Amino acid sequence: MNKLILSALFMCLTVLTAQAQSIVDIQSLAARLEAKEQELRKKETELSDKEKRLKALEEELIAKENELNAIKDTITKRLNEVQSSEDKNLEALARIYSSTKPKSAAEIFVKMDTDKAVQLIRKIPPMNAGKIMAALGKIDAEKASQITEKLTPEKVNLGQ
Repeated sequence: MNKLILSALFMCLTVLTAQAQSIVDIQSLAARLEAKEQELRKKETELSDKEKRLKALEEELIAKENELNAIKDTITKRLNEVQSSEDKNLEALARIYSSTKPKSAAEIFVKMDTDKAVQLIRKIPPMNAGKIMAALGKIDAEKASQITEKLTPEKVNLGQ
């Protein structure tokens, strides 16, 4: 009977030891889970903060984009106004040079910027422009050649 009692006690002791070990394992697991949960909460908070910062940066970028678009629109409008004014001035000058003697106009064209001279010649009626260019050729053949070169459309290479 002593053996039986001892065996029963040994079994109880083994079961209690196993249960104690299980409790220790469960407590250890619970502690690890708690630590992991805290880590996840911390990361969630960090992600939330980053998301808020990104949202603020996105809104700032959108505002900057809108501001730049407004500036671009203003510049485009102003550029169009300047271009329109310049076109009107060129047309007025073209009328003036059309009514000027070809030799006098040619003497002015010699001193003029070549690109500006090209723009003016394009606005002058062909008959008058031809007379001015002929007079210019007599005064400064090189300048007349430069203007003519810029007036001539460039050849298009069709791959031949």
